[in-house]
Amino acid sequence: MKRIINSFIFIVLLSSSVVAQTERGEIESGEFVINKDLEIKLPQYDRYFEKIPPLPVDDTEKKTYFSIPDFEVATPPLTPRLRVLKLKNEKPQPAYRNYVRLGFGNYTSPYFEGFITNGNQDKVALDVHAIHLSSGSGPVDDEFSADSHSGINAHATIFGKKATTTFGVNYQRDAVRYYGYESFELITEDSIKQVYQRYGADVKIQNTKGDGEVDYEIDLGYQRQVNSQSNSEGLFNIDAALEFDLSEGFDAFLGASALVGQYKAESETLNRNVYKIQPAIGFYRDDLWIKAGLNMVIQNDTSGTLSGALIYPVIQGEYNILDQFLVYGGIEGDLNVNTWQSFTAGNAFVAPAIRLEHTSKPIEVSIGVKGNIMNEVGYDVGASYGAYKNMAYFVNNPLIPQHFQVVYDDGTSGLLTLRGGLDYAKKDVAGANLKLAYFNYNTNNIDRPWHRPAFESELNVWYNLYDKIRISTDWFYLSGIEALDTDGASALELDNIFDINLSIDYAFSDKYSAFVNVNNMLGKNYQRYYRYPVRGIQVMLGVSASF
Repeated sequence: MKRIINSFIFIVLLSSSVVAQTERGEIESGEFVINKDLEIKLPQYDRYFEKIPPLPVDDTEKKTYFSIPDFEVATPPLTPRLRVLKLKNEKPQPAYRNYVRLGFGNYTSPYFEGFITNGNQDKVALDVHAIHLSSGSGPVDDEFSADSHSGINAHATIFGKKATTTFGVNYQRDAVRYYGYESFELITEDSIKQVYQRYGADVKIQNTKGDGEVDYEIDLGYQRQVNSQSNSEGLFNIDAALEFDLSEGFDAFLGASALVGQYKAESETLNRNVYKIQPAIGFYRDDLWIKAGLNMVIQNDTSGTLSGALIYPVIQGEYNILDQFLVYGGIEGDLNVNTWQSFTAGNAFVAPAIRLEHTSKPIEVSIGVKGNIMNEVGYDVGASYGAYKNMAYFVNNPLIPQHFQVVYDDGTSGLLTLRGGLDYAKKDVAGANLKLAYFNYNTNNIDRPWHRPAFESELNVWYNLYDKIRISTDWFYLSGIEALDTDGASALELDNIFDINLSIDYAFSDKYSAFVNVNNMLGKNYQRYYRYPVRGIQVMLGVSASF
């Protein structure tokens, strides 16, 4: 069986609300669009208005290899890799680190983004990032497929001689509609509206230089989410990492983490705590690096069957055969933590209350090669095979088809992944990035890997003309996505997804510029999730000011 997908949890931020509407009569199948991406970490959705072109690499000679991000295949959260629309987080010019961006698009879509910082300071650095993007209508039933996303975060970094401390706070609000209802249903806009609110704070402490005998990093954070039904989830996490320089050629690593969570839905309260300890020893000599250790996990998850103590192996290695050719591989197991927040970040159309269980990966074997060609072309090709217990998938609720349920393969699922990537950059002039991945699932106690693609690809190309005009385009292709029909017995293969986006920025001066973005240029109302076609062609015009 084939498929795949996931991503990530990006915590981004967006959201806001759209005016409630009056009751209507018969309504045809709906469409809705969600957004994703920016520096403020927000859920990854099907569609968004502006993409982030890859930043140009500098022209200094690099001794390291290009790092092409792997396709994340660690089961949930089933975050769509199809980042069709992204909001641009501009690279600030040296003289102007602050910026404001305003735009407006079809579907009655206003856009605002602002970033303010006090710049590179020796002692304290401050920054605030705010964003809003909404659409007052959609291609199906107008306001019944509207959505709104907004958020704000702020950071303060204190630079000490021995330690650097960063404090952060964030808030985001996402308003969406369950527009995948049956066309004959009599509904009101309020009855299908869902609002997610997320807020939290975090602190990170790390040694400033990072080159001593002991390097460390400690992260503490709290994140809470509530929805329109007053369901909630609070997550408190502590992550610590230590690296010791034992002797010439040997390092020791110690990682420790704790996630203390509580999920409340309807009349049920679940306590879901996970504790991890990860000791390891590293060996390096000349062109060889090896790391070996254990992932030791203790959990008291009251919602699932994976409880008690679990131990997983960790072996990783790299060998630089030639100057531009490196071979890497590993054997690794871990517990993939699934939370309500991670699922709603991947699919905002899940039911207000869902079943939660963690996913165990007893073992995954991987191998690959990567390197550079003339410091302009990077490549990364690899393969992996993993075994998973309680792998998660999305299926439509037969009784309320616009709601998605999370179902688990409580047997052991196998996943074969073949992936490859190319990365090209020519100073500040042009660049391109290509990623391909093929996934083959061998499910156990469920029929198909529901809503996971068998193949996905992503191509981004950008060109900078005289430092005046930046042209960027994204091409996405996904295929092999299967869904379970609402009769609970029939499998449906969704149409292949092919999406093209174009962005043009024109700089009037160092301070002022204008942009136009055209997304889903083919105008296809494809479905990433069954019963939820996305918006067709989207156009946005806007201006930017730096100061």
